[in-house]
Amino acid sequence: MPNLSRRHFAAAGSALLASGLVTTPRLFAADTGASMSDADYVRAALEAIHPGLYRYQSPSQFAARHAAFAKAYNAGDFDAKVLALQELLCAVKCGHTFINPANQTKEVRAKLYDERRLLPFNFRWVNGQMIVVSDPHGTGLPAGTRIMKINGIGSADILKRLLPLARADGSNLPKRLALMSVTGDERFGTFDLYYDLVFNPGPRVAVEAIAPGNEMRIGLFNTISYEQRIAAADTAVKADPTAPIWFSSRGNADKTKIITMPTWAIYKTQWNWFGWLQGQLSEMLSDGTTGLVFDLRGNEGGQSIGEGMLPYFINEEISFPRPQELVRFREAPSELRSIFNTWDNSFYSMGKEAKQVESGFFELKPARDQILKPMEQTFQGKVAVLINADNSSATFTFAQQLRASGVATLIGEPTGGNQRGINGGAYFFTRLPESQLEFDIPLIGYFPEGEKPDAGLEPDV
Repeated sequence: MPNLSRRHFAAAGSALLASGLVTTPRLFAADTGASMSDADYVRAALEAIHPGLYRYQSPSQFAARHAAFAKAYNAGDFDAKVLALQELLCAVKCGHTFINPANQTKEVRAKLYDERRLLPFNFRWVNGQMIVVSDPHGTGLPAGTRIMKINGIGSADILKRLLPLARADGSNLPKRLALMSVTGDERFGTFDLYYDLVFNPGPRVAVEAIAPGNEMRIGLFNTISYEQRIAAADTAVKADPTAPIWFSSRGNADKTKIITMPTWAIYKTQWNWFGWLQGQLSEMLSDGTTGLVFDLRGNEGGQSIGEGMLPYFINEEISFPRPQELVRFREAPSELRSIFNTWDNSFYSMGKEAKQVESGFFELKPARDQILKPMEQTFQGKVAVLINADNSSATFTFAQQLRASGVATLIGEPTGGNQRGINGGAYFFTRLPESQLEFDIPLIGYFPEGEKPDAGLEPDV
């Protein structure tokens, strides 16, 4: 029986295309003997490190945005600082650059979420409308209900105000809409945090809605706490470190195997994911399976699991174009080391031996073709992969590889990510000294060759 090789599972981090335009970072305040404010650190860190800072904005646009940010940040309380910083970061249009709730201290995370008042129903944005998908807190609003107004504010106006606070690569609107939805499986919901910060709903919300059958509904509903949200969430959100993170089931008279993978972020799990996946893929080669479905909906990525699975489905050697990998620095500036944290100290000198290329970037790896060879025994049945806008990092790359190889049918909704490239691979977790807010900065820019659409990947079906 063929064995899955761990070497196929390289760290994914696939992440955003930066432009060729790079400017030399301005002097740090520390160079002149002055102390640096949080706003100074934000500017210095982004200018020195971020590979995609100027992909979707010019240096002058960033300077103007930073000046507006600094004014709002310096004058505001904690909540105002969160809003100002997130809006500045999201203007970079990088899906990996944001205030990351998972990487905050316990105290800051509590300030972000514990006092928020959240909407008591789950919903998605469909064709610009807020549509109820489930009612876990007993409002009586059935699935399919269109929310027209909340506290007198139209749902379209709510969305318009919140979209600049949603991270995504380039102009990928489906990704932003997905983040501003509430489906019940988010541990730290983007909408939950920013709806409260912007609109301050309070203990109750007045809702005007149209239920299925065009029945007008008007109600006053109690908002819920973050604790109540998590208590009603899917088990995947609340799973302990030793519990399985992936699941297998059968359909089509047991001829179809369905593998559900809500995440590829496996660095914290203590579950034997490798052995489980190896067993599942090896088993299907001899147990009469004729169809295989991977459900990747909701899976933003993590480790590049897909590259390890592809050799099971291809019948001949195939090649994929791999993008150029560039960084902005040879060594992280010493003035910024105190605010950076990461899991591998080699990242601080990532570009030290790299080749300097156009516009001041340093090339870690040139654009090239990656060769994958099939296993000795491969699956000959049909393969389908369920995708949606959450697929924006390693799962986005996997969808691209499937499209290029033609070995599977992509079913669902447009992906996240961006065909022009993404940023990631390695990160500096950047903690600001005054507010203690953390935000993620990806270190590697992935640059595909040729002109590409400013969009995710469309499904086949």
